[in-house]
Amino acid sequence: MASHILKLPQVGEVGPICPGILTAWLNLVLCMLSEYIGKKQFLEGITLYLKKCLYGNTITCDLWDGISAALVGFYLHIQAL
Repeated sequence: MASHILKLPQVGEVGPICPGILTAWLNLVLCMLSEYIGKKQFLEGITLYLKKCLYGNTITCDLWDGISAALVGFYLHIQAL
């Protein structure tokens, strides 16, 4: 398996004319994460995230916390990415 470094866009780098590109990029990152940690654990993490934040506001780290909580025997430090 090859490894690739992902450069996250900074605020202001993505203009209002390209929301489709950002959506496609985010979809690609989530698909890669799903393949990397396993679809079952990924879906469990998404489920934990949705249940925890069902009727409230969230921030990005809430999603990563949900996915991390579903990982068994696997360490993933998303914030470092």
